[in-house]
Amino acid sequence: MPSFDQSLRPHWCHTSWSTCTKGTMAPWRQPQTWAVAPARALTSWRHTSTQSQALTSPQHKLPKLSNSARPHQSPSGFPSFLYHRVSGAESLPFPDNSLQLVTAGQACHWFDMPKFLKEVDRVLVPGGVVALYCYLLPRVVDPHLGERLSAMFSEVYDDLLAGCWGEGLKDVNDCYRDPKFTIPYPDSSRDDSHSLMTELSVAELTLFMTTWSGFNTYRERNGEAAAQKLLDDFQKKVMTTLGVSTPPENTRLQLDTHFPLLMGRKPRI
Repeated sequence: MPSFDQSLRPHWCHTSWSTCTKGTMAPWRQPQTWAVAPARALTSWRHTSTQSQALTSPQHKLPKLSNSARPHQSPSGFPSFLYHRVSGAESLPFPDNSLQLVTAGQACHWFDMPKFLKEVDRVLVPGGVVALYCYLLPRVVDPHLGERLSAMFSEVYDDLLAGCWGEGLKDVNDCYRDPKFTIPYPDSSRDDSHSLMTELSVAELTLFMTTWSGFNTYRERNGEAAAQKLLDDFQKKVMTTLGVSTPPENTRLQLDTHFPLLMGRKPRI
């Protein structure tokens, strides 16, 4: 497994796909680029609270960048030291040998991988690291109702949204095992040991589904009312199963999310 030199930590790039939602409905999706570091990092990502927990706090304020006419704002509570740029993963707006870490979260299934990996190799310094990961459907952790609640979540994902997902769903469910995701460096490895426990309210879990590309395709095909009914039915079903009197906003669930991780280090010259 590639070791991670702590001296590289301030300079990194993260690429992913972002779904931003205005209210519960009417979402729009674009690849976004966020950056941390003294002017030597770039990141585009699908913003979730889970991913933001992994960020560190550098000492330098960074500029905001964009290649889209649509205005962007940092998500609420997002660290102010990051800047973002909307850009394609296959054409990273950074000089050769300028980044020390490139990460891509829940995103590679959207990319032209040969072009992306070529760009990664171009922008990484010798000895720089690339890390690619996705996350699987969260599992509800509860000694009595966990399996039933997880099955409800899976029903929406697998059944109600069937036919609404792109081809990338298979790649995510397969944990990026397809050869196209292989990092072409001798010093590379795969780690399937990572998972993260988080806590969300039932209302937050329901809102999380609006970030799914499959949900947004469903909404586009069936309309706002049908999409909202899907969310309302799911939330009502969960609350009925829990049998509690608290509102969905105050009813908390423990979630376990698995993160397959691929890593590689560019050869040193």
